[in-house]
Amino acid sequence: MIKAIPGWTLSGGLRGVRRCVGERSMSEFVFRTAEHAELYSKFRPSPPTELLHRIVSCASSRESLLDVGCGSGQCTELMAEHFKRVVGCDNSRAQIEQAEARRTEKKLLNVEYKLSSVGNMIFGAGSFDVITASQCVHWFDVGEFYSEAHRVLRKNGLLAMFGYCVPLPVSGVSEIDSAIETRIMRLYRSDLGPFWETDRSLIDSCYRTLRKPGRGFEPLLQELAIHQKRPTDLDGYIQYLATWSSFQKFKKKNPDADLLGELKSDLRNLLRDVRGLGSDKDINLYMDTNFFLHIYKKRDPV
Repeated sequence: MIKAIPGWTLSGGLRGVRRCVGERSMSEFVFRTAEHAELYSKFRPSPPTELLHRIVSCASSRESLLDVGCGSGQCTELMAEHFKRVVGCDNSRAQIEQAEARRTEKKLLNVEYKLSSVGNMIFGAGSFDVITASQCVHWFDVGEFYSEAHRVLRKNGLLAMFGYCVPLPVSGVSEIDSAIETRIMRLYRSDLGPFWETDRSLIDSCYRTLRKPGRGFEPLLQELAIHQKRPTDLDGYIQYLATWSSFQKFKKKNPDADLLGELKSDLRNLLRDVRGLGSDKDINLYMDTNFFLHIYKKRDPV
């Protein structure tokens, strides 16, 4: 669990910019660029099989699924083998174009992508059995989102919201991994803290502090610790950090700064005793990611 830094909160530093949390911010700042969409497609974590199976096992019907805030489609395409029809929607044209390219490459015939906001969806009432939202609800006006989700879900449909805390590279040596975590948390909170457009405490709390759907939905399942460890290297981890919206915003304001280069150098020095002095790709690590999942079931009347 991420440790708090006394006297500093992300929410306190963000009050002035939360005028339209989410959808407007997602398209207005960095998610609309083709470069950022490509980084998302290559380096963002995909949810583990265990998490997906939780969702699938709770669904009373597997006819249709809508993945909102789908980005470049990593989560959307994983549902293709479980549902007859899968639709991903996002309000970033660049992300949708990247998702379409992936769909074409993988020949996913039962997957389609639509440009749509979540506060005013283009889909008809009762269109889907399941709605998924991966690492995106903290961007939304949740009141509008819950209302629209209730409208487009069929009777007894599911709303599954999930995400992940800050992924950390681990070497297997506890003392070094602790030092790595401290250094990355400095980047996350101090260096990039002022550049987050949303309240990151929602992610840090595994959505426990997120406003609940309330009337129209009943809680079905909550999982707060679904761990995924996958192989990576130092270069791959740094490329993942480049997908952070806060880094993209920082880079735009500070084009000459080499924030990730400095981090890479620090991490390389920390890992020297364990992994030797090879190239960055020779420094083999595991990326440890803690996923969380909240599932709600639609109930009538609202």
